[in-house]
Amino acid sequence: MLVEDLSKLKTESETFYRDNFKTAGAAGNDNYPAVKSAVEEMVNGVIGIADEVGAGKISDPYNGNSGAGDSTIVESRYAYNSLDDFMNNIRSILYAYHGKRDLIASADYSLYKMYQASYPADADAVRDQILGVIQSIEAIGDINKDGNLDYSNGDMPFRRAVTDATGRARIAVTIQSLQSLKASLETMLSRLQRINSKLILTVFCN
Repeated sequence: MLVEDLSKLKTESETFYRDNFKTAGAAGNDNYPAVKSAVEEMVNGVIGIADEVGAGKISDPYNGNSGAGDSTIVESRYAYNSLDDFMNNIRSILYAYHGKRDLIASADYSLYKMYQASYPADADAVRDQILGVIQSIEAIGDINKDGNLDYSNGDMPFRRAVTDATGRARIAVTIQSLQSLKASLETMLSRLQRINSKLILTVFCN
């Protein structure tokens, strides 16, 4: 009974959020009184992910132990999937940006399309930055440089990379790339906030 109730609550909650989000700007929608408010929430969400991964999940263990690295505070350190977790976090940014679970192509109605309508070069640059961050995270542990993390074959888990000279150098590059991505996303947010609401409705709303 409890499982059924929780399942029903989860479904109702998801439906309520989805319907509220899809009807942003419609009369009576107090959560999203304007389409821009929904757009801002999405962009602020991906900015938060970039910051959490770069300034928290990666930087905290990297800077721990007085700057020498602290493997004891690495996320998922026993499961050996920290780097996969980080990459999935950043993939979620690209999925939100593209409006679908695709690393290359964008949906017809998406943040990417909206940004591209006024800033085509920068829209592509953000996408490339996100892909670059994913590659940079993978490179931290991809000692074999084969594009595949295989810790049984000599690749380096993140918990070892935070105290390894080569690993730390790669982590530093990744932290910088995440800082740059966060700045680009903040620029995008600032620009989208100034875009005419009618353009947002035309490009973003299905």
